[in-house]
Amino acid sequence: MNFEITRRSTLLLGLLLLITPQFGLVAADENEKPKKVESALVIMTPMDIASVAVLDETSPAHDAFIEWVKPVFQAVETQFAKETKKRTVVVQVTLHPDREADVAVAGRPAPTDEEIKAIRKLAHGDKAPRSRIVDCVFRISTKINGGDPDEEKPLSPELELPGEQRLAEFRAASAPERLAALKRWARTEAIPLMAEIATGVNPKYEGVRNVGKALKALSSKGAIDIAALTDKNPDYWRAMLEMAPGIPLIPAVQVVLHTANGEINAARRVAQTFAPFDRHQSAYSVLLSEFTARANVFLEDIEGRIRKGIALNDAGQFDKALEVYDGVLKDYPQSPWAHYERFQTVLTQGLQAKNAPEKTHADWAKARKAILKADPLYTSMAEATSPDELYDLLLRKQIDDLFKDKTKTIRDLLRYADIALDLGQPGFAAMIYWNLVVSVKPKEYDNRELVEHVLYCLEQLGAREIKQNFKGDHAAEFKRIDAERARRRSESPLDRAIVPKKEP
Repeated sequence: MNFEITRRSTLLLGLLLLITPQFGLVAADENEKPKKVESALVIMTPMDIASVAVLDETSPAHDAFIEWVKPVFQAVETQFAKETKKRTVVVQVTLHPDREADVAVAGRPAPTDEEIKAIRKLAHGDKAPRSRIVDCVFRISTKINGGDPDEEKPLSPELELPGEQRLAEFRAASAPERLAALKRWARTEAIPLMAEIATGVNPKYEGVRNVGKALKALSSKGAIDIAALTDKNPDYWRAMLEMAPGIPLIPAVQVVLHTANGEINAARRVAQTFAPFDRHQSAYSVLLSEFTARANVFLEDIEGRIRKGIALNDAGQFDKALEVYDGVLKDYPQSPWAHYERFQTVLTQGLQAKNAPEKTHADWAKARKAILKADPLYTSMAEATSPDELYDLLLRKQIDDLFKDKTKTIRDLLRYADIALDLGQPGFAAMIYWNLVVSVKPKEYDNRELVEHVLYCLEQLGAREIKQNFKGDHAAEFKRIDAERARRRSESPLDRAIVPKKEP
C-alpha cells in the first residue's frame, strides 16, 4: 500500500501541467530552436510533505502558490533575456507557515550582488503564500544559453536547506532550549503533519485514517497518554498491518508522541530499532531523520554531563556528582541514565556512611519508577527484591549485548523482540515481529511463526479481533508461545542464577 507515492505523483503532474505551457518545462520540438532562457521547478521538500504544505489541490494554499509562482518564473526569465554567456541561476524559496518566505540566490558562476538583489526583489518573498504546518522548499533552476557547461560544479554561494540551518541553531542552544525545541517540533509540526497525511489516505485504509484522526484530536498542551493512542488502540495495530513494508508510520507515531512528552531516550530507542526497516520513501522517514539528528545532539550533551558525574562519583566526590545529576534532571527530567546514576551515588554514600540497609535502599522504588517511565526498556536495574525482578534485571542486561555485529542484525532483532515481550512490552515486540515478517525472508529468522507472535502480543494488548483476519488455530498457537517463553526462561542461565537447581 504505497499510497504516498500515488498521491504525490498526481499532485506533481497537476502542478507541472499548470506551469509547463507558459514556461517551457518540456523539451522543445527537434525543429524548434531551444529557448535562450529555460526555467524548471524543483521541489526540494519530499512530495508527500509538500502536498500538505502547498500542493494539495483542495487547499487554498495550492491556488495561492500557483498564482504567485507563475509570474516569478516569468520575471526570472525576463531578468536574463539579454544575457550572452552560458550560465545557471538557481532561486531557492522557503515558504513558512508563520512568517514571510526566505529567498536565496546562487549560480554557476556566482551571480553578482546586484543580480541577487534584483532577483530577490522579483521573487518578493513578502508576497509569497504561507505554507501549511511545515516549511516547503523549492527551487527555480534557470539555464541561460543552455546553462553552465560544468553541471557538477557546486553552486555559489552554497545554498543551505532550512533543515541544515535549523540544526545549526539547535546545536547553538542550551539543553533546556533544545528539549523545548524537540517538544515544540513534535507538537506543532510532526504530529499535525502525520495527522494530515494519515487522514488523507484512501478510505479503505481505515486503521491509518483513524490513527490520523486520533492525532488530530490531541490537545496542544499537557501530557499525552501514549499507550491509549498506540498499544491499547486496535486502530493503531490495524494501521500497522495496512502500511506498505518500509513505510514507518507506526514507529514514527511512537517517536513523535514520546518526543512531545519529553521522553527523548524512549523515542530514540524506537527510532534506532526500526531504522533497518525504513526504505526512506515517505514523510515519516523524513520526520524520523529530523528527530534522530536533533536527538543525537541533545543526548550527546546530556550523556557527556552524566559521564562527568560518574567520574566525580568514582573520585569520591559524591556531593558534586549529585549536583551534576540534579542539573541534568532539571534540564531533562526524563533522563533514565541520570535517575539511575543519581541513585547509585546516593547508595554509595549510604554504604560508606554505614547507614542501615533499609535507609540506603529507600530511594530505589522511586528511582526505578522514574527510569521505567522515561524508558521502559532501559537496560540497567540497581537491585531486585524477588526472583521475577532478578530475572528482569538480568534479562535487561542482555540488550546491551545486541547489535554489536552487523552480520547478526536479524538474529539480534528477533532476540530483542523476545526480550521485550518477556519484559512486559508486547507492543514493542509486536512491531519488531511484524517488520521481520514483511521485510525479511523466513529462513533468516529460522522460519519461526512470527505472525502468531504478533497476534499473541496484540491479544495481550486487547486488540483481539485482529486475529480473525488470519487463518489458524490461534488458541493452540498462543499456548505454544506460552510454553516457548517458559522453556526459554527455564533453559536460560539467568534462571539458574535465580533458583538453584535441586540435586537429583
